[in-house]
Amino acid sequence: MAAVAEHGWMSPLEVAGYLGVSRTTVFNLMRSGRTSRGRIGLYPIYKLSAKCVRLKRADVDRYVERMKVTP
Repeated sequence: MAAVAEHGWMSPLEVAGYLGVSRTTVFNLMRSGRTSRGRIGLYPIYKLSAKCVRLKRADVDRYVERMKVTP
């Protein structure tokens, strides 16, 4: 994941490894495509071409923070 640290962009496969989930789960989260107004989902997604999407690591980190449960 050296490339991720270098430029801050992650492929769905890299996001899956980072979050410890399957690639299918990442695509489902991306497909939910909801805004950050209290809803879940990885957003925004950057489409570089029809088959190439990337997410910013900072956006993934924000998603993780939103999903944390406080006791």
